[in-house]
Amino acid sequence: MRIISIASGKGGVGKTTITGAIGHMLAVLDKKVAVVDCNLTTPHLGISLGLEDSPITFNHVINKKAHVSDATYKHSTGFGVIPASIKLSDLGGVDFYRIREVIKKEYKDHFSQYDFVLLDCAPGLGREALAGLRASDESILVATPHLPSVMDVIKCKESLNQLGVETKGLVVNMVRGHKTELDTNYIGSLTKLPIISTIPMDNHVLHSLSHRTPISLYKPKSKASKNIYNIILHLLSD
Repeated sequence: MRIISIASGKGGVGKTTITGAIGHMLAVLDKKVAVVDCNLTTPHLGISLGLEDSPITFNHVINKKAHVSDATYKHSTGFGVIPASIKLSDLGGVDFYRIREVIKKEYKDHFSQYDFVLLDCAPGLGREALAGLRASDESILVATPHLPSVMDVIKCKESLNQLGVETKGLVVNMVRGHKTELDTNYIGSLTKLPIISTIPMDNHVLHSLSHRTPISLYKPKSKASKNIYNIILHLLSD
């Protein structure tokens, strides 16, 4: 079992979209996969996969009101999805630090059935985000090719090092090729991280979100899907 956090220094960089696509692509390759929404305050994973009305969520598991198996839903393509609740009322009493306890201790047997457990973490380095990172053994960072986003990645990398979590590399997303964007080689030298994949801005992604379907399923031959597959190749090469 590999527990991998998908993280970013700021929101809006496409982290959740990438998490869903990775889950789908690994499932197509017959890997047993679970994706977990660790962004308990502003969750998007379930919404992006058509599970916004899930009656039992990760929030209930964190609050000891449900077993994790009851909060695990099977996507049509075979991977497991553990969504967080979109209801404000379900935030009451949530202890973010229990994310690690649930995944690595209380329900270790449940998660051990999977080859990959992908944690869609909250953005930034607040308590909620750090709780998701602590629950992982490896991490993939996501940024856009702009200086503020890249600088936040450097902070994330330092935090991961302090937590003892291995940083696998960086995914540069939403690349338009504008002169205002940082060069990929410069981003690599600045962050001192391998660039796992560079994903272009692709309107098909917006359409896939409206259909609540992973981009890799909605348009498998799109530029975004093809470049996200580089992440799969990187993970399977280990």
